[in-house]
Amino acid sequence: SWTGKLLVRCFIKMRPSKKTYPDVGYKSFGKYGSLLISLGIICEYFGGICMMLIFMWENVKYFLDSTHILSTDLYGSGIEHIAVYSTVLVLPLCWILNLSELSFISFLGSICKILTVIVIIICFALNI
Repeated sequence: SWTGKLLVRCFIKMRPSKKTYPDVGYKSFGKYGSLLISLGIICEYFGGICMMLIFMWENVKYFLDSTHILSTDLYGSGIEHIAVYSTVLVLPLCWILNLSELSFISFLGSICKILTVIVIIICFALNI
């Protein structure tokens, strides 16, 4: 709570054009403060991307566990291939800077939820 109030006070005292965390670090500790804050933010984003990719790889592995795609072949396990392919497909979404550009993904998620409910209802009705 105290650090949040301190950050708000720092942002109030700064010029409107210079309201970023690295600028607060520069005002507080100079050039090294700005670099330290920027490095911390980069490490946080990198860690978040790594966690998202690991979570995605594990879910894809459980989803495709019974298929022949995950069988081992001459070039390594299928899990490694799935990890590389899914990363190549999802990584460009991490570089979207405007969140309004992600609205089509939200729409796809809504359609997938509706289709999942329809499939569950059909399977229940047919006793599959």
